[in-house]
Amino acid sequence: MEISEAEYLEMKNQIDQLKAKVDNMGGNKSIRDSVDCLPYEFIKNIEDDVPIFVPFDSGGDTWNLFMRLAKILHKQDWKFYMDSTMRFSCKNPYIRTVGNHNVSTRISQLSDKQITLSVQMLNELIPIYNKFFQMAHEVVLYKPDDSGGFQNVKVTYME
Repeated sequence: MEISEAEYLEMKNQIDQLKAKVDNMGGNKSIRDSVDCLPYEFIKNIEDDVPIFVPFDSGGDTWNLFMRLAKILHKQDWKFYMDSTMRFSCKNPYIRTVGNHNVSTRISQLSDKQITLSVQMLNELIPIYNKFFQMAHEVVLYKPDDSGGFQNVKVTYME
């Protein structure tokens, strides 16, 4: 099937518009690009006998959990205030809230201030997670040949 040059250019323009729209959806890219480091997702090797910790940079369970935390932080965009209430004929201080009870389901729905706060939180949490991931996975089993024996190989960190 052949198409004319005008049809081709029209379709190419539509594709470019869709790509731009997809790039702006979800907002995950702006947070991912803003954090200092990504969480480790697994261990792999770049050489036959050198296992390394690897952050997973295109989604994954760990990153998705961190993104949920980034959104949950702003789940209740309420303003807290204190006034008094009468209880048992005494005035007691009482904390109340007003505001939006809706949860932002997309990062793109967060304000710039909220995204900045989420990035700051992730910049502190991800290194803690990575530290404990390294402690939980210090070695991998390696079978260098068909002798049947395994040996422990220390996992290294590569930036």
